[in-house]
Amino acid sequence: MSFGSGFGRTETFLEEKGFEVTGYEPDVEKLEMMSDQTFRQLTGTFDDFAETVKNERYDVILIHNVLEYVLDRKVVLELLLSLLTDGGTLSIVKHSKYGSMIEMAAGRDNPQAALDVYENEAVASHNHGDILVYDDDWLTDFVANYKLKLQEKFGIRHFYGISQNAEIKETDNWYQPMLKLEQKVAKDQTLYPVARLHHLIFKKTKENLL
Repeated sequence: MSFGSGFGRTETFLEEKGFEVTGYEPDVEKLEMMSDQTFRQLTGTFDDFAETVKNERYDVILIHNVLEYVLDRKVVLELLLSLLTDGGTLSIVKHSKYGSMIEMAAGRDNPQAALDVYENEAVASHNHGDILVYDDDWLTDFVANYKLKLQEKFGIRHFYGISQNAEIKETDNWYQPMLKLEQKVAKDQTLYPVARLHHLIFKKTKENLL
């Protein structure tokens, strides 16, 4: 299950790898821009979605760049975690506080937005409404109530988003070393706090259910 499947790129990739995929995306405009989509795609209101999937169970649930835009993330998490099988995996990609501040202040020349993030205020995004960054610790503590334990965490986009030189990003001489750099530092816990995004992977195991 992919909650907030957007344009379906990740979901299509996973389906091509042989996984059975269900996506949920309430933004009809995004769905209209998709082509050749073959995985199961749900839409409608959150209540519609909840009613449709209430008796279903999933081995993997993806929530990638979604909860920052949700007014009540607890309600969303409570539903999705109830759908996760024992031994299942929860994958969450989220904005990080310090990485967001660096990108706002240095990458977008918007120190006010960086200050808002620092003071835990919502920041307007270009496409999805307000962004409200939340802490890793809050997430880890919340999912622990549903017997999930953090397995791995990665930093994503430590450096890629800082430069706004779109032209150079189209060149292999820039992109390939940048990709290698990002892959090298993804597990570097010293740099983890300043990564633009955090990828946290949780597992619901039998040991945690005792």
